[in-house]
Amino acid sequence: MQHGGQTIRRLVRWNGQEWSRVGSGGGDAVDAPVHALLATSHLLYAGGDFAQIDGLPSSHVARWNTRDWQPLDRLPPSGIVGYTQTLALSADALYVGGQFSAAGGVPARSIARWNGSSWSALRGPGGEGVNSLVTAIAVSGTDVYVGGYFTEAGGIAANHIVRWDGSRWHAIGDAASNGVDGPVYTIQIAADGIYVGGDFQQAGGQPARHLVVWRDGRWQAFGDGPPRPVH
Repeated sequence: MQHGGQTIRRLVRWNGQEWSRVGSGGGDAVDAPVHALLATSHLLYAGGDFAQIDGLPSSHVARWNTRDWQPLDRLPPSGIVGYTQTLALSADALYVGGQFSAAGGVPARSIARWNGSSWSALRGPGGEGVNSLVTAIAVSGTDVYVGGYFTEAGGIAANHIVRWDGSRWHAIGDAASNGVDGPVYTIQIAADGIYVGGDFQQAGGQPARHLVVWRDGRWQAFGDGPPRPVH
């Protein structure tokens, strides 16, 4: 994108009348793709493949306070070792998901929690985090629903979707046929259930193409479902 004679790539802002750069310097604000944005009343969080943002070291996750970009953690080892794919906010923490091995020097497989001052992993009896890419996170109270390409979370079988209750992991569905049979791309929490979209054909061992809801302790499909994966 061209603005004021400059090419702006990867991250821009629209104020209702024109596009502008999100940052204080010239040229590109971000040195690699941005995969996730999350806004609050006074902060914007960004996550992706980038190692720098607005010229500052920011290992795959950073925040904008309407004036300056800042890394979340300022002391090395900082940031994510890997890349960030998705972000979600609870009342007291930021959850970061993607494909990574550590956050702020703390071993954390593909999902981590930032409480404003330190990183922590989401641990289970068999280890921390999940065993592959996280593409979706949704928060409801103390419950954190996590979706992606994984098949294990903290040592338990968890087929592409799992719930963290603040202290341990829980599969969604019975042990023999929990979760769905392909990657989850998006999760939305509503009053009547947990809606899950992705590239799958079954949920809980039953036909459920690309879109399903977890309601009343069981998976429920939407007829034949959409013909293409749900993002």
